Amino acid sequence: MKDLFLALELTLYGLVAVFGVLLLFYAAIVILRRAAPHREGRRADPPAPAHTPSGAAPPPALLELVGVDERTAAIIIAIVAEETGIDPDLLNIRSIKKVEGNGQ
Repeated sequence: MKDLFLALELTLYGLVAVFGVLLLFYAAIVILRRAAPHREGRRADPPAPAHTPSGAAPPPALLELVGVDERTAAIIIAIVAEETGIDPDLLNIRSIKKVEGNGQ
């Protein structure tokens, strides 16, 4: 019978220790929340990146064509989009310029 009471007593001490530690953690959390109230609740949205890789189309930019007609520019943009695997609406091409040369 003594062994049973000893086991119950040790169990009680273990439960008191576990709940005591949990109470200490709770108190630490409450104190830290009061010390840093700006961290409580919903976090602020991070600043928007300069480029938009999330899939949203960037604002339309003016495309400068130098010596190239619109059809050729559209073909070039389609080729670049296909080779890079990027949606053509997400490309930020500012200018397309025809370069004269001997084709080498």
